[in-house]
Amino acid sequence: VLTHGCMEALQLALRVTTKPGDCVGLESPTYFYLLPLLASLGLKALEIPTDPQLGLSLDALELLLNEKRLNAVIAMPTVQ
Repeated sequence: VLTHGCMEALQLALRVTTKPGDCVGLESPTYFYLLPLLASLGLKALEIPTDPQLGLSLDALELLLNEKRLNAVIAMPTVQ
Protein backbone atom coordinates (compact mmCIF):
# COMPACT_ATOMS: atom_id res chain seq x y z
CA VAL A 1 0.00 0.00 0.00
CA LEU A 2 1.37 3.40 -0.96
CA THR A 3 0.16 6.51 0.83
CA HIS A 4 0.84 10.23 0.80
CA GLY A 5 2.29 10.15 4.32
CA CYS A 6 2.09 8.58 7.73
CA MET A 7 -1.29 10.11 8.68
CA GLU A 8 -2.97 8.58 5.64
CA ALA A 9 -1.31 5.25 6.39
CA LEU A 10 -2.49 5.40 10.02
CA GLN A 11 -6.01 6.31 8.94
CA LEU A 12 -6.17 3.33 6.57
CA ALA A 13 -4.75 0.97 9.20
CA LEU A 14 -7.23 2.19 11.82
CA ARG A 15 -10.17 1.90 9.42
CA VAL A 16 -9.29 -1.77 8.85
CA THR A 17 -8.63 -2.70 12.50
CA THR A 18 -11.26 -0.64 14.36
CA LYS A 19 -14.87 0.48 14.27
CA PRO A 20 -16.49 3.59 15.80
CA GLY A 21 -16.49 3.40 19.58
CA ASP A 22 -13.36 1.23 19.79
CA CYS A 23 -10.40 2.20 21.99
CA VAL A 24 -6.91 3.00 20.74
CA GLY A 25 -3.93 3.24 23.08
CA LEU A 26 -1.65 6.25 22.57
CA GLU A 27 1.63 7.15 24.18
CA SER A 28 1.57 10.23 26.36
CA PRO A 29 2.84 12.59 25.20
CA THR A 30 1.80 11.79 21.66
CA TYR A 31 1.70 13.42 18.25
CA PHE A 32 -1.03 16.08 18.58
CA TYR A 33 -2.72 15.40 15.24
CA LEU A 34 -3.49 11.80 16.18
CA LEU A 35 -6.30 13.05 18.42
CA PRO A 36 -8.35 14.68 15.61
CA LEU A 37 -7.72 11.60 13.44
CA LEU A 38 -9.16 9.31 16.12
CA ALA A 39 -12.11 11.67 16.66
CA SER A 40 -12.89 11.72 12.93
CA LEU A 41 -13.10 7.92 12.97
CA GLY A 42 -15.24 7.85 16.13
CA LEU A 43 -12.48 6.20 18.18
CA LYS A 44 -11.62 6.73 21.84
CA ALA A 45 -8.02 7.52 22.86
CA LEU A 46 -6.63 5.82 25.95
CA GLU A 47 -3.47 7.33 27.38
CA ILE A 48 -0.41 5.14 28.01
CA PRO A 49 2.25 6.95 30.08
CA THR A 50 5.87 6.99 28.96
CA ASP A 51 9.19 7.52 30.66
CA PRO A 52 11.96 9.50 28.92
CA GLN A 53 14.48 6.73 29.57
CA LEU A 54 12.34 3.59 29.52
CA GLY A 55 9.76 4.52 26.88
CA LEU A 56 6.23 3.11 26.89
CA SER A 57 5.06 1.86 30.29
CA LEU A 58 4.47 -1.83 29.76
CA ASP A 59 2.77 -2.09 33.17
CA ALA A 60 0.25 0.58 32.16
CA LEU A 61 -0.28 -1.13 28.79
CA GLU A 62 -0.90 -4.46 30.51
CA LEU A 63 -3.40 -2.80 32.87
CA LEU A 64 -5.29 -1.28 29.92
CA LEU A 65 -5.34 -4.62 28.16
CA ASN A 66 -6.77 -6.29 31.26
CA GLU A 67 -9.39 -3.58 31.89
CA LYS A 68 -10.53 -2.74 28.38
CA ARG A 69 -10.19 -4.20 24.97
CA LEU A 70 -7.72 -2.21 22.92
CA ASN A 71 -8.22 -2.62 19.20
CA ALA A 72 -4.98 -0.83 18.36
CA VAL A 73 -1.97 0.83 19.94
CA ILE A 74 -0.06 3.60 18.20
CA ALA A 75 3.50 3.75 19.49
CA MET A 76 6.39 5.91 18.30
CA PRO A 77 9.49 4.42 19.93
CA THR A 78 11.95 6.81 18.29
CA VAL A 79 10.12 9.88 19.65
CA GLN A 80 10.40 8.86 23.31
